[in-house]
Amino acid sequence: MCGARFLQTRMYQKGVTCQDCHEPHTAKLRVEGNALCARCHDATQYDSQQHHFHKLGTSGAQCVECHMPAQNYMVVDARRDHGIRLRVRILSQTLGSPNACTQCHAEKQPKWARRR
Repeated sequence: MCGARFLQTRMYQKGVTCQDCHEPHTAKLRVEGNALCARCHDATQYDSQQHHFHKLGTSGAQCVECHMPAQNYMVVDARRDHGIRLRVRILSQTLGSPNACTQCHAEKQPKWARRR
């Protein structure tokens, strides 16, 4: 059963299902790391320092860190947010909405993230 956050995504609207990423009987990922996202998205464009601003192979370079950040549910159960959002840096500066950079770099201001 898909979560409500995933059902609201553009990916779901385009026909992506849970089974595209997860094995249906075990819920395990079909492929680990950014290779999972690269099954549909161009790795040369998105799995690059120009896109995520982190050294390749580091945790900050993982697609899920920005687009599916871990959230605590029921206080103790950490899960990835399947809302798969685009974290728009300019909106965090003007509207105060979350962005991928400052959720990890909490000591930085949205203005810093916008320059990235």
